[in-house]
Amino acid sequence: MSYKNIIVAGSIAFDFIFKYEGSFKDHSDFNTCFFAPTRKRFFGGCGGNIAYSASLFGVRPILVSVAGKDFSPEYKDWLSAHNIDLKHVLEVKEGDTAAAYITTDKNGNQLTTFYPGASLTTYDLGLDLNQHKDSILIVSPMNMGNMEELCLQAIEKNMDYVFDPGQQITLFSPEQMKKLAENAFLVILNEYEFGLASKNVDFSKVKRYIVTKGEKGSLCVADGQSITIPVVKPNTVADPTGCGDAYRGGLLYGLTQGYSLPKSCQMGALCATYSIEKEGTQNHSFTIVEFGKRYKDSFGEEI
Repeated sequence: MSYKNIIVAGSIAFDFIFKYEGSFKDHSDFNTCFFAPTRKRFFGGCGGNIAYSASLFGVRPILVSVAGKDFSPEYKDWLSAHNIDLKHVLEVKEGDTAAAYITTDKNGNQLTTFYPGASLTTYDLGLDLNQHKDSILIVSPMNMGNMEELCLQAIEKNMDYVFDPGQQITLFSPEQMKKLAENAFLVILNEYEFGLASKNVDFSKVKRYIVTKGEKGSLCVADGQSITIPVVKPNTVADPTGCGDAYRGGLLYGLTQGYSLPKSCQMGALCATYSIEKEGTQNHSFTIVEFGKRYKDSFGEEI
């Protein structure tokens, strides 16, 4: 099955990334200080990151999100310049755009504090899925009320959606998790999230799911088969922040083209590697030709 477009529901945020030159594992006391000699600000948020990576393939994803008064003009213009449809991004003039404060140690481990800003409140984002039944929707971390609303609307409209609860997973009740996961076209979780979800969801009843495992690759489960998707070795490791979002951008593009889930996962794995090779979550880039060549070199087949 192929899709006409990609709808990305998820957060928009500014990422403040700090580099800690030591190792978190050397600290056992929570009352501690991590000295970070550098701090950089990047455009981020799960929704913004996924839409950005998807746009690199030449599509025009629709972003559904909430931003604050500091979204325009800088971040807004950046997304518009990358051909991302922003008509369903609500700008709350009396609020701030969300912010993530991310500290990365020398081993690539991360500690994150997330400030939701204006996105703390559930809003009517004006998305009528009746107009987008030929598209695929990903519901990634944002306000939990909006996440549930969009999933339920997709279920009602019999529209394919990807359930990607991420760090919001602990806010869903067991009943909510069960319903939203079992009705999804696809569920994406990391290893930790999969462990939490498995307490309430019988994954034998989930149509398809992906478990991402960092440097160990990812596991794709569909049609009764489990397939391990390897990572694509990066030329350099600059910053792991947002590589999971890049994975989703490549995955979604593959699905729009009618590729199998494993092949789409391989596209996601390569897209994630491009992200790892650059600082920040929206600074990687490639042409379709470059991506295709590297994909063939990595997986031994044409896109």
